[in-house]
Amino acid sequence: MENTKYEIRSTGKKLYPKEIKRKDVLIAVDISQNNIDFNNLKDLLRLFDNMTKDYDMKGSVITFDSKVHLDFHLEAYDKLSEETLTISTEKADFDVITNYINDNKLDIFRIFVLTDGHIKTPKTCEYEVVWITDPGNEFNFGTTLKL
Repeated sequence: MENTKYEIRSTGKKLYPKEIKRKDVLIAVDISQNNIDFNNLKDLLRLFDNMTKDYDMKGSVITFDSKVHLDFHLEAYDKLSEETLTISTEKADFDVITNYINDNKLDIFRIFVLTDGHIKTPKTCEYEVVWITDPGNEFNFGTTLKL
């Protein structure tokens, strides 16, 4: 049996072999006709920020409908203000998220989509998706967490 050498590094919470490449997460916030509670959104972004730090990952955040409106690194979530978080009347389109990832050549591990469920979606997706949504919403792919 061949002996594999690992360089172990500690993030304070978990140990990872050097060969395991960490990827990023994307948090996509649907702003189309969505009743977003700003304080709840900031609390959720704080939770994601802590998780990505615990697992030595990076996170990005976008707000979108039929296009991307804001994009920023997750660490900067505390700079988000109610004034910059505009609600749109456009219909949300999931392809906007995947186009953003591909256009920016992001190495995404998982997409977390915060939505009210009124979103145009394809039949499948090449990325792992977690939908954070209202009860009663169903999607063609991914895992659904209902609030």
